Amino acid sequence: MYVTITTRPDLSAAVNYFSRHQTHQTEELWKGLKRILRYIKGSLDLGLWFKKGKKESLLCYPDADFGSEYDRKSTSGFLMKVFGNTVYGASKKQTSVALSPTESEYIALAMAVSDLLWLKKLLEDFGILVSIPLKVFEDNQSCIHLLHKWEHRRLKHVDVKYNFVRDLTGKGIVDIKYISTSQ
Repeated sequence: MYVTITTRPDLSAAVNYFSRHQTHQTEELWKGLKRILRYIKGSLDLGLWFKKGKKESLLCYPDADFGSEYDRKSTSGFLMKVFGNTVYGASKKQTSVALSPTESEYIALAMAVSDLLWLKKLLEDFGILVSIPLKVFEDNQSCIHLLHKWEHRRLKHVDVKYNFVRDLTGKGIVDIKYISTSQ
């Protein structure tokens, strides 16, 4: 998993999925694993090309499913782009069962923003200036709405640790924009 996350973010979701099913292997899973190996073999010579003139230095795209696993825990994931190239991504099963798609997306957003702050610091350590506010593109409008108007009655069960995104948004450090799921 570590090698995938650090060197091949394009494989992160697939490796995450197959690692969950190690104990109950099927012919279908085996075919999927072989397909991944063929993809790796065919993409060994691919790399990232950073183009001059890209305006946005750092962009983030979080997403989540809702209760798709047998235990009904959702999966969070995100991609981060530096000068138009995907350089970092992750996919992780959430530790608790989300009670709505909005909650699932909110948890994924918190995970993504946490890693976004780390990547911003890393880029700055390399001497790359990152403009504030950091741009995050979220496909769930209810999730974005919660950042500006918290509905305590509906989501009082959501852990405090996920609300730091609201704080960063309020301070102007992070700017969450809507993006259609189809984009």
